[in-house]
Amino acid sequence: MAITRSTAYRIRIADIVNTQLIKQEGFNPSYIELGQNQVSRVNLISTVVGKYTSDDENYSALTLDDGTETIRVKGFGPEVLKLKNVNVGQIIRLVGKIKEYNDEKYLTCEVASTLDPNWIIVNELELGKPVPIEKKVPVEKPSENSVEQPITADSGGEENLNIKILNLIKSEDKGDGAMMEIILSKSGLSDEAAKDVLFALLKSGEIFEPKKGLLKILD
Repeated sequence: MAITRSTAYRIRIADIVNTQLIKQEGFNPSYIELGQNQVSRVNLISTVVGKYTSDDENYSALTLDDGTETIRVKGFGPEVLKLKNVNVGQIIRLVGKIKEYNDEKYLTCEVASTLDPNWIIVNELELGKPVPIEKKVPVEKPSENSVEQPITADSGGEENLNIKILNLIKSEDKGDGAMMEIILSKSGLSDEAAKDVLFALLKSGEIFEPKKGLLKILD
């Protein structure tokens, strides 16, 4: 009988930590319920903030942080090899199953691959901000001689939108980078449309994220 592998869902660590694990018997995997989905396997993008390997190298654990929560990834025996080349400070994509022991949820590792740091912002664009920041962004009052032209969906094709967003990032960058919140707010586009443009610019390498929540043009 063929075994169907469960979908590896893109979710936040907080979704795992703060949701009850429904335990199953036999070959049926334990899962958490998110909306209509029974999630037993996950596909996470996060930062490695801790690592431990036993002296006999029969046990290894990573601590992952995605900005919402932290969770450990545990490897036993031959599974330790999957974590061997992963180090603190790296951004990784981890595919694994949700487990629980002594009231601690943790993950097993099927695949752990290192990623370029820019994938953190890709993850943010796809899943939304990890921690909503409720604060008002100060908007400078324009001078009498300057009129800010909003970017709209009617401003032209994809190339024109890219150029306008790049110009907006450049104008808002005071040195450390332009705040993503301000770019989304001033773009004149819906958040979804603006994020699509940023996602495309990021993947093409035209922009990068020097710090979390900041955007810069690659010179």
